[in-house]
Amino acid sequence: NTRSRPVCTSLGSRPSGGYAVTIDSLTLKRSHWIVHARESRPTPGSLQTTMITAPFDCIATARFAGRVDFIVE
Repeated sequence: NTRSRPVCTSLGSRPSGGYAVTIDSLTLKRSHWIVHARESRPTPGSLQTTMITAPFDCIATARFAGRVDFIVE
């Protein structure tokens, strides 16, 4: 759709499963957008897939112009 724009964030490669990133919000602050995302990690000692993973999340939003900053906590 030409009226929407994807916004995505990624953690890059991780050594196992159990990692995730979730976009919580997209807010306008003055002339730029801020994407707030949350990273989760596997519980120490838990069983996880033993392969390299690359967690990401994407949302669709209305088209906009301007800078985008990412805050991952």
